[in-house]
Amino acid sequence: MRGRNPFNLVGSTPICMGTGLIALDVIINGTDGGKASLWAGGSCGNVLTILSFLGWSSYPIANHKQDSASETILKDMVHWGVNSRFVFRSEKGITPIVVERLHSNGKSSTHEFQFRCPICGAKLPRNRPIPLEKMSEIKENMPSVQVFYFDRVSRAALALAKVQKERGALIVFEPATLSKERLFRESLDIAHVVKYSGKQIDISRYNSGVPLEIQTLGAEGLRYRLRPTEHSSNEWQKLPAFHVPNPTDSAGAGDWCTTGIIHSIGQNGADGFLRASGSSIKNALIFGEALAALKCMYKGARGIMYRLTKEELKSIVWNLLEGKNLDLRPPTALQDSDSRNIQYLCSACK
Repeated sequence: MRGRNPFNLVGSTPICMGTGLIALDVIINGTDGGKASLWAGGSCGNVLTILSFLGWSSYPIANHKQDSASETILKDMVHWGVNSRFVFRSEKGITPIVVERLHSNGKSSTHEFQFRCPICGAKLPRNRPIPLEKMSEIKENMPSVQVFYFDRVSRAALALAKVQKERGALIVFEPATLSKERLFRESLDIAHVVKYSGKQIDISRYNSGVPLEIQTLGAEGLRYRLRPTEHSSNEWQKLPAFHVPNPTDSAGAGDWCTTGIIHSIGQNGADGFLRASGSSIKNALIFGEALAALKCMYKGARGIMYRLTKEELKSIVWNLLEGKNLDLRPPTALQDSDSRNIQYLCSACK
């Protein structure tokens, strides 16, 4: 992959707004339930925070509880330059918490997501959509953006996406599950880009006419298809995954892939995307795959950001894209400075 540096911004600072899963990630090594790394996470939280790291202005939209989990999320996101203007906090809100437990036998590593508190065993809070009563305030104050991202189906997310689409934004929909049939169909109709895991869901029965459909295949890479034109068909095209030394944690790889794609084809909004050539879109997907592969060398969905400077990341990814060997030894465990002892995590054990 040669040509323009994929990390470059082509003009003024682009803006991405998004809503969906913005959670507290609790990363635990092995069976140690008393010490963990606490970072902002969730698909939407990760994508917007990584975009900010790459030079974008990011505006997450969430309705969190006024609690320590929300404080930790905000502190982490703001540290990376994320704008918290539309992260509402109240006693009626919900702050999602997701536990990622890492396992290693010395030869290979795996992870599992858990939705019960590792301290007290209570069910952890899950995501809830933005309440409709917040919509007027958001619509009155939200900026016009180049990209609107959502990963959960809700009436509020669709309403915001429609407003931003009318303003010229590229709409990116990344569903994790099939739910709310009517709203799901509307989401497919409004989106320019739909990306989903082929191992988790199948949207073939919807016969969607989305301009760009991306199906991720895990270690096998991804495949994609474009809306047919007079010059091209909509046949699936496959791109193999990159391979890196010592992969330790694949959680969050899809979020880095999505971010790379948005960064490459979303800077000029919907118009820029719709005018992009097939080769430009292919290069965007390759860039996303390179970021996803490198992410797997670091623990935690955004572990890269706590291990590498942006300049170091650029150099390593460029070498990966050029097919050069990576002389890089990732840490085998999270450093002590990243972890903290947790006496309580959720409202039940508090």
